[in-house]
Amino acid sequence: MTAPVWSTVMVTGHRPQDIPDDAHGWVQDKLTAGAVWLRDERGMTTGITGMALGSDMWWADSLHRAGVPFVAHIPFPQQPDPWRKSNPRAVAEWHRLRALAASEVPYGDLAGLAEHARKRVMLSLLHKRNDGMLDATAEAGGAVVAVWRPSKRDGGTFSALKKAHQRDLPVILINPEALTVTTPDRARMSDLLYPNRPQPLIEA
Repeated sequence: MTAPVWSTVMVTGHRPQDIPDDAHGWVQDKLTAGAVWLRDERGMTTGITGMALGSDMWWADSLHRAGVPFVAHIPFPQQPDPWRKSNPRAVAEWHRLRALAASEVPYGDLAGLAEHARKRVMLSLLHKRNDGMLDATAEAGGAVVAVWRPSKRDGGTFSALKKAHQRDLPVILINPEALTVTTPDRARMSDLLYPNRPQPLIEA
């Protein structure tokens, strides 16, 4: 059986605070190895990152190390601003990775917005960013690398994975709780996303 070709691979994944501290290095190692494997075994020629803290930026760095061009989907240019006091190194890393990107896809700007409007627009642009990444991946017949704890059933990663499932995109699941890397088929992914869904009484 011929292996699938995934020329474009995007990432969705947790920020560092939602990944066990002792799994940070493990996740980064798996992303680095995964970028090489996807390049060599699945024909990946383009990566996609949303440039968020944690999984997105680790994926961008892994792509660069593997020599794979990547597209930075930037929800708004103020994305790293909240990290300036608490994590200035992350701000510097964001700018380094942005400079390394082969191209950018911008979604909007928060400049000049009042606080109440800023939060609303920010959330909207983050979802638009995710949708844009998913659309680009689907159009290329690509796949999704997901750094996801299946016990976390809210937030942007969970939302993006549900949308990826709706688009029938293949998923490489990096589980930082179980310390496993799997490629669940559609039925298994459905079970992970919707564990409380009623099961049919009679097999189809």
